[in-house]
Amino acid sequence: METTTNLSLKKPGYDDPADVQDLNDNFDTIDGAIKTLNDMKTKLTGTNEEILISDLNDATTTGLYYTANSASNRPADYCTVYVFANHSGTLSQLAIATISNRLFIRTRANGTWGDWKEYASKTSTPLVYSKGTFADVYLHGVTGYIANNGKNAELFIPLLVTQDLTAQGLNVTAFAASMRHVDGGYLGGASEANLLSYITSQLIHRQQGGIRIILTNNNGWGITNNTPLSGIVKITFTLS
Repeated sequence: METTTNLSLKKPGYDDPADVQDLNDNFDTIDGAIKTLNDMKTKLTGTNEEILISDLNDATTTGLYYTANSASNRPADYCTVYVFANHSGTLSQLAIATISNRLFIRTRANGTWGDWKEYASKTSTPLVYSKGTFADVYLHGVTGYIANNGKNAELFIPLLVTQDLTAQGLNVTAFAASMRHVDGGYLGGASEANLLSYITSQLIHRQQGGIRIILTNNNGWGITNNTPLSGIVKITFTLS
């Protein structure tokens, strides 16, 4: 007996005996295909409450979800979340906070979730900090270059403070970066390297719109002099 190309529906010929079961099997197959299409439509359009999720760690299937203000592992209240899963088990979540209009991204690799990272728009006002300790602050739009025959990484960071800076006024106690260079690699050799383990010394200068930090590695960064850098830094710092 012949069957259809896509759903393998049974196609009795003129010489095949009539069998009601063949008809029932075809109807069941069509019914199942329609349900699959409706399920896919629900995930894409958000027309069913089943996409409301209470813990974003459980959102591991490609699709569209949303959270309330009580969801676990949310980056902000009331988020629309897009989940992208690939064949290797790595997945990404992009969350849009619908009330505060903020954007967050995180990934899961080898079963472990990374931290949420907030992305600012090009028109965002730089954050302004006064006295105190600020832990694990992600700063985006960082640029820089390699100098001093490959030993200095000079980074411009959009960090505004409310008083004059001196070397004693800003104390950086943790420094990680996801800084790419033109050859496609990362400063420190890892996508988010703890640069303090490489730094021989650091100098801090105040500039209009931010600060410039010069990170010296006497062993060299392994990157050609004058190579441009760009990316994200995560710092913990104290303003005194």
